[in-house]
Amino acid sequence: MSSTTLFDYLEEETTQAVPAEVTQLYEAFCTTLHRPSGVVAGLFYGSALWKTPEPDSVWDLYVLVDSYHDVSTRPLLTIAGTFLPPNVYYHELREADGTVLRGKIAVMTLTQFTRHCAGRVLAPQTWARFAQSTRIIATRDVASRHRLIAALAKAVLTFHRATAPWVRAPLSIEQFWQLGLTQTYASEFRAERGNRQRSMVEASHAAFVARSSFALMDGGVPRITLHDGVIGTTLSARHAGTLRGLQRVRNVASKLQHLLRLIKAAFTFVGGLDYLVYKIERHSGVKLTPSAFARAYPLLGVWPLFVKGLRARAFR
Repeated sequence: MSSTTLFDYLEEETTQAVPAEVTQLYEAFCTTLHRPSGVVAGLFYGSALWKTPEPDSVWDLYVLVDSYHDVSTRPLLTIAGTFLPPNVYYHELREADGTVLRGKIAVMTLTQFTRHCAGRVLAPQTWARFAQSTRIIATRDVASRHRLIAALAKAVLTFHRATAPWVRAPLSIEQFWQLGLTQTYASEFRAERGNRQRSMVEASHAAFVARSSFALMDGGVPRITLHDGVIGTTLSARHAGTLRGLQRVRNVASKLQHLLRLIKAAFTFVGGLDYLVYKIERHSGVKLTPSAFARAYPLLGVWPLFVKGLRARAFR
């Protein structure tokens, strides 16, 4: 294992085959863009990688571009993507046999993606998602592929650095990832019930073990140790406490940012408000019904809906 690096491991893992449905959605979505030549890469991620997709599943994709001008000529979408990335779109593709493929497609620039994976942003959502298993659907060229894999490796390292302050006693690799995922979930409004992070780690056990093994090889992440499958930290109690306090403050701001992204999705999704309500009900069992006003004016109408969800404990 010592002759293999984290980059090498991710390069091999990310090139594994993706479902045909994912490729079809990716290619169809790219044809709708203002300048398809600006697409740098496509990524497939999410629950479909660690559990069997359901017939009505919405496939999760990321499309990385040179510029938001490649996506649309609408200035508002460029501004939204620049200051509150990613822009999220809902895309449907109807096949010849009548089957409908559904995709939730997040778009950001490769420059933004690289910065987010390195942890140089407020919210952890991007690096937390892409520290986990993902697949590369396509890249424009070899240089773009190498840059993308390097960003994914940074996401893994960022995950370990961010989780270190929460380690109060030696943990197994599985426990470490569950702890880190729990903390990143605290920065979002989430509708899922149960211990989702435990299910994720158990389903992709080998991938998480490999990530930590390569990331922590030869002291790869300062203040984190790995011996015989046990992860520890050399952070002092005082230093760790300070870092945890800072993360709690950041989580409050990150939740607000996450809420703004959800509201923004109501504008970039076709039927976005209905999709958000569907996802909340699917994960929490709480049924929310958008009013006619909310459909006509989502920026204003979504707030009463959000308050109802909070009262019904639809979010964590």
